[in-house]
Amino acid sequence: MSINELLATLKAHEIHLTVKDGQLVVQGNRRALTENGLLEHLREHKPALIELIEQGDYQNGKRGAPALPANGIEQGCERITPEMLTLVKLDQAAIDLLMDAIPGGAANVQDIYPLAPLQQGILYHHVTATQGDPYVMQVQFAFSDQARRDAFAEALQSVITRHDILTLEGAGNPVTGGLAPC
Repeated sequence: MSINELLATLKAHEIHLTVKDGQLVVQGNRRALTENGLLEHLREHKPALIELIEQGDYQNGKRGAPALPANGIEQGCERITPEMLTLVKLDQAAIDLLMDAIPGGAANVQDIYPLAPLQQGILYHHVTATQGDPYVMQVQFAFSDQARRDAFAEALQSVITRHDILTLEGAGNPVTGGLAPC
């Protein structure tokens, strides 16, 4: 069995390959591996399979994990146009409105995409709340000294910096985006 035939057979049996710490990891239907003699073919082609996966020439093909289009926004670009947005459809006026709200504008945007289902749920509860905002909570902290306050502020800032997803308003439909790395 050739490596291409093996890959097609693995896909047909919903068997997925990954590499972890230089080792081939096989996930999926164990019965199909033994009944169809696939284990022997995997052993035979193991070095080539590892190389294929490590080079990025193998797509796992798991169901529910669609391939994402390439990011159309190049790092440091000065203007974002509708053609650059591969995951969401916005007109130029909406994009310009978003860029006006972002410090540094388009050069600081990594991508723009639709809200995830959980974000849609949070937005729904925010919009339909009749009193206050269920996702805004005010808290007050007290610190025994300035050093502890500064350490807390630094830790909080690192959490904010690590999570680059921001909800952007003004696009007609709510979208989210990632800021470009500093």
